[in-house]
Amino acid sequence: MKCETEITLKYDSEMPKREFEKKANKLKELGDQGLLYKAQNPVSRDPAVTRQYRQDMIKRIWNQYGQKNPEFGKKLIDRVTKRMQPDHVWELQLGGPDNVKNLKFLDSYTNWHIGVKQIRPQIKDLPTGTKIKINIQLGGKYMDEKLDDLIMRVKEKLKTEPDSIIYSELCEGVTATTMDNKVLKLYFEFLGKSDGARCGAIDLWSINELYEHQYRVSDFLGGTEKWMEVGQVLYEPLVIDKHSGQVCFFKQGYSASAEKTFGDFNYFLFNYVFGPKYEELVPDVHLDNWYQFLKKINLA
Repeated sequence: MKCETEITLKYDSEMPKREFEKKANKLKELGDQGLLYKAQNPVSRDPAVTRQYRQDMIKRIWNQYGQKNPEFGKKLIDRVTKRMQPDHVWELQLGGPDNVKNLKFLDSYTNWHIGVKQIRPQIKDLPTGTKIKINIQLGGKYMDEKLDDLIMRVKEKLKTEPDSIIYSELCEGVTATTMDNKVLKLYFEFLGKSDGARCGAIDLWSINELYEHQYRVSDFLGGTEKWMEVGQVLYEPLVIDKHSGQVCFFKQGYSASAEKTFGDFNYFLFNYVFGPKYEELVPDVHLDNWYQFLKKINLA
């Protein structure tokens, strides 16, 4: 059996936000499907594939705009030749195919930084064939602003739903929630925006509830030294690994290993609490009121 490891992709302020998210989320999806692995180094690639892909794009742009709007056509060509690169969506170094179907144009800096500065050094010493999973860290001012906007948006939308009290509650934030432990920092920052929450099948503990709910993790392998319970999913413990910052889900009675991991806390919020991956947590999700609400406001 091949071993498995997790690598982290971090947002850099010089990257266009959407470009980073597009690249990182696709790799996260491939990793969750068990498809990523360290490829044989050096990887096999044919430079003619990306060269032809770029040339075909230039031809398509000129055929479409060369006659009716040549200035606009020249700007697009300048963009794909100077500011963007053909990117292997499924990275070659992570087992992706070297063919046209695996190519999309991506911001040049984002493509280089993720592939060369982030992925390569994290996998270079791993055995060939090692399975890879992806953790995404958005972080910084960008993350704070995006999370603030999301929570504010959801709170405003809930005010217009007369039955929302049945299936949801987002609270006022609590002050003085600083945390020295960097991997727990994201959770405590969330408490500053909403001191606990109820989002359908997901409960997130408030600061006052937090320390009352640590008795279950004492049964897990590693105990309270390794885990902090921060909520529950369908009444089963939702915990953060104090060493890695990963959010994990345990089923009671199966305390030796996590049932599922969800990435860091912010990834969990954006994708599972307030996003389309919520449907992975709940049986018969089409009957779930929170899921219907997320769909209504275009978050699922």
